[in-house]
Amino acid sequence: MLAWLAGHLPPGCILNLGAGPVAPVVPGATFIGVDLVPPQRPPGSPFVDADARHLPMRDQVFDGALLKDIIEHTSDPIAVLTEVHRVCRPGASIVVTVPRAIPRAVWADPTHIRGFTAGALLTALHAGRWKARGRPARLGGLPGAGRLGLEAHLLTIMAVPGLGHWYGTNWFVVADRVER
Repeated sequence: MLAWLAGHLPPGCILNLGAGPVAPVVPGATFIGVDLVPPQRPPGSPFVDADARHLPMRDQVFDGALLKDIIEHTSDPIAVLTEVHRVCRPGASIVVTVPRAIPRAVWADPTHIRGFTAGALLTALHAGRWKARGRPARLGGLPGAGRLGLEAHLLTIMAVPGLGHWYGTNWFVVADRVER
């Protein structure tokens, strides 16, 4: 799933915010992991221990960013999106996933502060100076999808009435950096 999400990003230097222990592997991309708690990672993995609201990087150094299940843990998701905007170059893209505003998605993790409606996610992206390429799509864990090789088709599967409502516990969106 991580490689599939990262595959929606441009090649180059990619910020992996809330990286955790596993780094995506995508040809043409170098991922720099950032997390509050340094995870156990293989030696030599590029990683920075930092708060997402105050990244210790220069302006405009990244070609894109992966924010997989991160902004629902923050008290100010717009500040995080604005900070990611600062460290991304003009023309950069981001991939964002967040839990939908449904109890089983939001409160299954005690570290979640909020869930998002599609509209709230679009509003947060806009306030953080990002433009979504389209409406957020439902994304989720359909039982057996990995075993059946269906990962590449999850967005289509989640669009099926009933399946997306029940199994599509997250929103997925790709957004581009806006200059103002």
